[in-house]
Amino acid sequence: MHHRTKPQLNAHRWFKSLCFAGFLIGNPFFLTKIAIAQSIKVVELTTGDGYPPYVDWRISTGGIATSVVRSVVTRIGFEPRFTSLPWARGYKLMLKGDYTATFPYIRTPTREAEVAFSEPLFGIASHIFARAGSPMKFEDLGDLEGYSTCNYVGSALPTSVQTLIAEGLVRVNEVSSLSTCFKLLELGRVDFVTVNSLAGSAIACEQPTGTHQFLISEKPAEILDLHLVVPIANADAKVFLENFNSELLKFKSTKDYQVLRARSTFSMGRDKSVRGFKRIDCSVIPRSQ
Repeated sequence: MHHRTKPQLNAHRWFKSLCFAGFLIGNPFFLTKIAIAQSIKVVELTTGDGYPPYVDWRISTGGIATSVVRSVVTRIGFEPRFTSLPWARGYKLMLKGDYTATFPYIRTPTREAEVAFSEPLFGIASHIFARAGSPMKFEDLGDLEGYSTCNYVGSALPTSVQTLIAEGLVRVNEVSSLSTCFKLLELGRVDFVTVNSLAGSAIACEQPTGTHQFLISEKPAEILDLHLVVPIANADAKVFLENFNSELLKFKSTKDYQVLRARSTFSMGRDKSVRGFKRIDCSVIPRSQ
């Protein structure tokens, strides 16, 4: 009895499998879903960290710039895979071709010779941050002459400040992170830090004495944009960038983008300006989310 029922059981399973296969073949909706899944390709992207609220891997989204890139890449039919690396290393590996793109970066003459830039992800205002009690004033760039600043490896200072450094009018210390720049500023080892208003204020407010220890210039040093970049030498990456730009422009008209953009809006404190600086109001600094 046992040997007769076993073949019948196998035949029954075979018949069920055949029927299921017939269902798949005759179900175009199911096959379409399979085709779409198979057509989605992974695109390798790299970015840094410690640049809140734009790039911040302490939160699940990776920051608001990461959220924009994720949304746009998904909309053009790719699955984005992010790798967080030290800024300088990620940029070099992108140029080498290990990654299709990296972000977010401002334009500089050096970068323009190496990479192609996306449409702006966000507009930013670069401000001067000083230590409370500093004799510095800031009405124009000439007020920075004779002082020292800080920059972290892999980032670039605004062209206006970089020019002062190249002319020997401002001294610069190179460190590993933006947070370290603010620690040096707090210790009095540098006189000012130049970074966009939101990232600088977010880092300053994370310091134990942030609310009282740091000041921000009322006037920006320079108005800039943040971009995704791809290597000029990589033809496939340039095609990816064309598609990215097209979809980014569409995404900017959506409510999702407006929500992210609202998180990149900076509000200056209401207290009176002293020598061109104001106290940082940590209560109005948006979180990365």
